[in-house]
Amino acid sequence: MKNDNTNSGKCEEEFLEFSRRMADGFGKSDSRFITQMLAGISKSESVLLSDIARNSIKNVGVKKSIERFSRKLCSFDSKVFEKNRIELTKELLPKDKLYIVDDSEIVKPCAKKMEGLGYVADGSDGHKVKRGFFLNEIVAIDKNKQPVSVSSRLYSAQEKEFESANTITQKAIKQVIQNTGSGAFVFDRGFDDVKLHSFLINNRQKYVIRAKSTRNIITGDMEMNIHEFAKLLKGKYAFSINFQQGVKAHLKASFKQVYLPKMPDTILNFVVVYGFSKDESEPFYLLTNLPVNDKQSCLNIVGAYLTRWKIEEYFKFKKQAYKFESIRVRTLAALKGLNLFLTAAITFLAILGNSCLQKTLVLLAQPLQPKVTFMYYRLFAGLAVLLRKIFLSPPKIKPKPKSFIPKQRDFYHYLRYVKNQAI
Repeated sequence: MKNDNTNSGKCEEEFLEFSRRMADGFGKSDSRFITQMLAGISKSESVLLSDIARNSIKNVGVKKSIERFSRKLCSFDSKVFEKNRIELTKELLPKDKLYIVDDSEIVKPCAKKMEGLGYVADGSDGHKVKRGFFLNEIVAIDKNKQPVSVSSRLYSAQEKEFESANTITQKAIKQVIQNTGSGAFVFDRGFDDVKLHSFLINNRQKYVIRAKSTRNIITGDMEMNIHEFAKLLKGKYAFSINFQQGVKAHLKASFKQVYLPKMPDTILNFVVVYGFSKDESEPFYLLTNLPVNDKQSCLNIVGAYLTRWKIEEYFKFKKQAYKFESIRVRTLAALKGLNLFLTAAITFLAILGNSCLQKTLVLLAQPLQPKVTFMYYRLFAGLAVLLRKIFLSPPKIKPKPKSFIPKQRDFYHYLRYVKNQAI
């Protein structure tokens, strides 16, 4: 019990310091709102305003709290809030930064009245077109080898200022470079576009992009399809990768210098990898401007790309653990605000994962597997145990007395009351 109380106290101290720094630059009212939102999301494990209200405010009706939260979400200074979060995030990042960029979606198939509601391809349901919103995310790999968001932008194609998804991605990358510094950016094949290659090179950024099979490249004096060229490289280096489910063996990789037809003056390194798909003869291909000159540097490129799967787990965790797709606010500003608060709540998990409380939280989570590569589920479960002991316990409701006498408004009503009692 003593240890539990000590750990609860440490967790509460961490949270109070986190909320204080997140509220830096805000007034008293906004600071209280920020603390209540962060505490409510963390304790309720939900982004529903009703759940947040029940778990963050004492002696105030849930309906009034929801109305207040809705107003505040549309009016608080999200730029200052996000700036404070990034300052905290920078403390978790290593010197050599690895950024992973990807897009996702928030699906709201039954919604009709939400502002900016458009159509998205649901990646978890065969890319079927459904109502929803887009989500652009850039995560960095922290010192604990976990993904922590350095940019999270929820947007709608129905907005007046919307230009294109590529524009939003490029603006987010520029912001990340400005806020947390340069690093190596990793992209999946959906981002394989000459404009993005050119943008990253012009901004002097290192990157790894999985190439599409329809892309053409120039090798020597000949232009050919990237898939046909990959077949000519049978795999010079054999290696294996340790996954959580076991070891994936019989992998091979090779590299070669190539050019893009529309960028003939820029040397890129082409890395081909065999053995990941069910058909081991079918490779995947990576294009990078990072140096590749031996086996180790070639495998480093493969490892950097495979780290990209952490953002897939991050999206899954963000949606499922906190019921993100069950969000119920009508205005787009409130929706964007809730996304920022949820991102901040997950950042708090990353802070705990890099603190002395990490082992305690893992023990409290009672994990079934000894080791995992994605830690947030354990931190999330362990934190839930500690939060039951701290953060604004629910108000105590006094029971009504057994003999309740109504208020005597005047002599006439008093006589009626006495007469009824006599009967």
